[in-house]
Amino acid sequence: NDGLSYFLAALLFLQSYSYIMSPTRKREIILGIILGLGLLTKGTFLAFTIPLLALVVFVNLRGKIGTREVLSRAAIFLLIFLCIGSYKYVENSAYLGNPFYTNLELTNGQYGNNKTNAGISSFYDIDVAKLVESPLVSEKTLHSYPLMLYATFWYQYIPEVNAKVDISRLNLLGSATYALALVPTAIMLLGLASVIGMGTKLARREKLPPEQSKHALFAAFAAAMLAANLAIVCYLGIKHDDWTMFQSRL
Repeated sequence: NDGLSYFLAALLFLQSYSYIMSPTRKREIILGIILGLGLLTKGTFLAFTIPLLALVVFVNLRGKIGTREVLSRAAIFLLIFLCIGSYKYVENSAYLGNPFYTNLELTNGQYGNNKTNAGISSFYDIDVAKLVESPLVSEKTLHSYPLMLYATFWYQYIPEVNAKVDISRLNLLGSATYALALVPTAIMLLGLASVIGMGTKLARREKLPPEQSKHALFAAFAAAMLAANLAIVCYLGIKHDDWTMFQSRL
């Protein structure tokens, strides 16, 4: 279901942008439907419920409508995505006693992917030189959450079990990829810093031209979605101490 979840996530961002640029009830309802379908597809969409609900409330507050109308629209949006996307969570709760039961509870670490957390260093180890030296999954790098996120974003850090090609023969390609990827990564981080700056202007309620204000809101929303995604990945990765939770999650 990964392919479908990528499609729905892209559609969610496209619809969010359209909603921010020109908010209407119809676009609000479509946004709720897409989120509901995402919840049916993959549990990661749970992380997006709070930023999207906050977006609906914020956009309607900016529309200068009454508080009761804002709450009514937020409640309808909530009802839409819950009615569409809550089936599996209700079933899990009824049969397993836990609405968020995952295959990680089922396997209970039997695949040997645990023992990842090395303490506080797992959060701040960003020594990319380790990846250049050892481009595939290894003890040198699998205890660092930032390195695993970076590695799986740019290269096949974890060889597929059904791969017919011995990817270890391409180690030089992996090393070069990690080294060269520092440039676009730095550009993306600068862009993220700019987005955060735009978000702070909204938070301080600075007067911005209408179009710039809408773009600033979308930028802040995108950053919130990224933060929510990383939060749920880190929560599950730390809870189950499973390094595969950090594979290709950006």
